[in-house]
Amino acid sequence: MSAVDWATIHSRPLVSVPGCWRVCNGFCCANNHPDMRFRLIPGGGKGTTVIYLEDEYQWLKANGHVICGEEKGGEIQLLSFDFGGPRPIQFRTAPCALMGQCNDICTKPLLCRTYPFLPVFGCDGEIEELLPASILDATLTLKEGRDPCPLAKDQALFLKALESEPELSRALRHPYLILVSQAVKAFMTSYQSRLKAWDGFNSLSGTAFWQGWEMQYLGRRLVDREAVAAHLRHIHADLSKRFGDVLA
Repeated sequence: MSAVDWATIHSRPLVSVPGCWRVCNGFCCANNHPDMRFRLIPGGGKGTTVIYLEDEYQWLKANGHVICGEEKGGEIQLLSFDFGGPRPIQFRTAPCALMGQCNDICTKPLLCRTYPFLPVFGCDGEIEELLPASILDATLTLKEGRDPCPLAKDQALFLKALESEPELSRALRHPYLILVSQAVKAFMTSYQSRLKAWDGFNSLSGTAFWQGWEMQYLGRRLVDREAVAAHLRHIHADLSKRFGDVLA
């Protein structure tokens, strides 16, 4: 199977509105909700967390890009999710305090490029749905009935921008990225169910809610990992029948 066309993906601007974070309150880069006074997660207007897929990270490193969090050397944290396939899904995370001023410093990950959405692709390559690209956005939508990003109200704008870039659209439909998008879908399905079942979802508010949520989330109590793994095994099997082993 051919590799993901990261060159095309990283040669394009944000697929919705380039530079949008400069004309709003920049929640995506700052987590500047007044109640988000976390103990461990970047927030309170001081920054956010960026996520690179491991395959993306390795391509960027091999092609001379600077990774957010590695401006002064070193390597950012590697995380893995073993779902029972031939190899785990891996990604890298790092705190980011650049507040949107990153263009001349480091290369944004794919997740920043599609924000505020993360498109979920079916095994046939068709878009099934657009999910929030941030766990904080998803949580705010459930808790307060609103998304902090103004663009989240306009899915049609995102889809039109994607359709106007056929090479980018094809690159995003690579089987590996389909698998990753389905991982996010399964994660979000489980997360939303468990979040609403958590006692603090209805009983807490303001800073108390977000600090309680932080402990629940970091303690891995808000996602059924086996349910996510089972979904991924099913999707991996389907994709492998269509395209060959996605993770070989």
